[in-house]
Amino acid sequence: MNKKAELKKLAIKRQNTRWTGYTCICDYHDRAYECDFVSPYTRTAGNVDSKIFVMLQD
Repeated sequence: MNKKAELKKLAIKRQNTRWTGYTCICDYHDRAYECDFVSPYTRTAGNVDSKIFVMLQD
């Protein structure tokens, strides 16, 4: 399994998903925070085999 490719698929799924009553990352500041990652937080997480995993929840 190529983890980077699978994460990219997940990012595309996130970008294409719309839930009634909710906004998306691309809805803010002219898409300034939109990215090809699962979330803006994972943009700098380049080591997909890291021994440490940090999960954030809003």
